[in-house]
Amino acid sequence: MNFEPEWIFHKNKQIRFIDYRNLNEEEMIERLRTSMSDYQSITEKILCLIDYSNSFISSKYFNILLSEGAAEIRKEKIEKTALIGINLAKLAYLDIYKTLTMDQRIRVFERKEDALDWLVD
Repeated sequence: MNFEPEWIFHKNKQIRFIDYRNLNEEEMIERLRTSMSDYQSITEKILCLIDYSNSFISSKYFNILLSEGAAEIRKEKIEKTALIGINLAKLAYLDIYKTLTMDQRIRVFERKEDALDWLVD
């Protein structure tokens, strides 16, 4: 599966968009690893929008998120993250992630427009 991270422009600011919509477990893991590798080349902190609609966060994906340095890379490279497509099960994983990583620069939104507005404010 080929994945190119994309940029969204909102109110004259760049936002990195990571799309996990409709992906299975292995595709999500591959996208996570590609995204983390992509972040390495970024020299200044960025804003990030992640869409998890119609996807399932498995314990395997979550463990990789915690164990392969993603939290450290995120702290170094990302100023704020907005999430959309989060249901109650994903919210439970997010709460655990935020507790373990002490990353409080993540917010959940129902609407993409609200997420984009928060990111650029």
